Amino acid sequence: MKGAFGKMMKNLGGLSKKKDKTFVHPDLKPLGGDGAPPMYSMDELTAATNNFKEKLGEGGFGAVYKGYLKVEDGGEAAAAAESLGVDLSAIREGELVVAVKMGAAKVLSAREQLMTETEMMVMGKLRHPNILRLLGACISDNSMAMIYEFIPCGDVHELLERAREGKEEFTFKDRVRVAMGCAEALAFIHSQEYVHRDFKAPNVLLAEGLSPRVADFGLARIVENWKDHVTTRVMGSRGYIDPEYFVSGYLNNHSDTFAFGIFLIELATGHSVIEPNFEAVVTGAVRSEPVDLQAVMDPRLEGQWSEEQAKLLLEIAKECVIPDWDNRQPMDHMVEMMQGLVVE
Repeated sequence: MKGAFGKMMKNLGGLSKKKDKTFVHPDLKPLGGDGAPPMYSMDELTAATNNFKEKLGEGGFGAVYKGYLKVEDGGEAAAAAESLGVDLSAIREGELVVAVKMGAAKVLSAREQLMTETEMMVMGKLRHPNILRLLGACISDNSMAMIYEFIPCGDVHELLERAREGKEEFTFKDRVRVAMGCAEALAFIHSQEYVHRDFKAPNVLLAEGLSPRVADFGLARIVENWKDHVTTRVMGSRGYIDPEYFVSGYLNNHSDTFAFGIFLIELATGHSVIEPNFEAVVTGAVRSEPVDLQAVMDPRLEGQWSEEQAKLLLEIAKECVIPDWDNRQPMDHMVEMMQGLVVE
């Protein structure tokens, strides 16, 4: 594995040579123009996480830990937050709260290594308020890590589940705001000639105020001309995969548009794509004429939407999931349509 990771380190611009065990980083700064994230030593991450004491969760890549990086060097917290592109609330007493995503190099397959390198490079280049901020990375012979802004409120899939169980409110207004942020993020990703390829509710994290952050770019691909497409092994998540991409193996930005449409249906109906009857939910929401709004819309949203708003939301979803991608509008068009839904 050492050779593969040596190549990855070369691609990322090399490792920091510093060996001190402090986690003070007065030089923490915006990512370079080449997209390579700032590099940290494992000693620095061990100190930042208090020896990996507070575990936030576990994923396919590895465990995620809460950490703290000192970002002020005589400056103001507001200036540091603006420089890093993070919320001011994330900086407390001169420390930036972060999530450290750990993985062991020796257990990663070649595919997982490629996904990790892809995520580092893509997320290092994409700077948008609704895209999860990659703040740094660490790669050594036997371990690797990625450092992200800390997002405290879980993800959309979890919030919808809590709402279904009556444990937490997820209002129509908030759902529209989340959807709008995601639409703007996807439109930006496409403007940079990338396809996310795994957009879904669990990959939309929620910051304070339910501000969305699109995450997990391990499957992202670059397509330089949207009039064309790239041929690729079909990847993604069940229920969100564009049927035309699934059948042909051809990928372009309209595959993300399809996934966004499914996401809108989840937000509108309160149902999850993993439910056995979700295809019937889709049929009722976007393939029936006329649509029975009272039957389709999430009953927990009763009294929060107008007929005009509900129809527009489902119309946008319908345009996104048109089977023939040549007839799907790009995400910037969906953003324009979403403007009619935004509730101040």
